[in-house]
Amino acid sequence: MNPACYRAGVEPSKLSPEERAWVERDELRWRRAHAIVARHPELDVTDVYHTIVNMERTPAERLARGLRDGPSRTGTA
Repeated sequence: MNPACYRAGVEPSKLSPEERAWVERDELRWRRAHAIVARHPELDVTDVYHTIVNMERTPAERLARGLRDGPSRTGTA
């Protein structure tokens, strides 16, 4: 099972199938982010991870989150 479960102190057998599937997908996102940062060390792995997550959202979801959350931390608004 996913090493992230063990790092978080969660027994994988206690997870529902949906939770297990989410953890597995999330681990793949982190691995992809780390692979990108390995090729581009000037990037921050957490920023890359969040970009990957946002790429999975529809444009409408991204817009709704942007309107709900307000200006970005790096924005000048």
